Amino acid sequence: MHAAPTLANRQDALHFQLKKPFWTERAPAQTKVTFAGQAAATWHIEYAGERSRSVENTGNSSAKTAIFDVAALPPEFRLVSKGPGDLTVSFVRVLKV
Repeated sequence: MHAAPTLANRQDALHFQLKKPFWTERAPAQTKVTFAGQAAATWHIEYAGERSRSVENTGNSSAKTAIFDVAALPPEFRLVSKGPGDLTVSFVRVLKV
């Protein structure tokens, strides 16, 4: 999977819906997002009215992985880019902890 919401097309997020029976309610999780730092951008995870810390892409094109420990991740969440560049994601892993 390579996904890139493009700000030029008014797409600022990737939406995820975790399926039953894997994820039925809010639960502790570790979320790992592998992304390409192709463009300078700031992004974070949004879930149930909350948000994670922000990650800043440097624009150096190297692949990186950001790890988020979430105390109560719901089945739906989004990766949201605040720009100025686009966020390119190659892999998202959600682990129950």
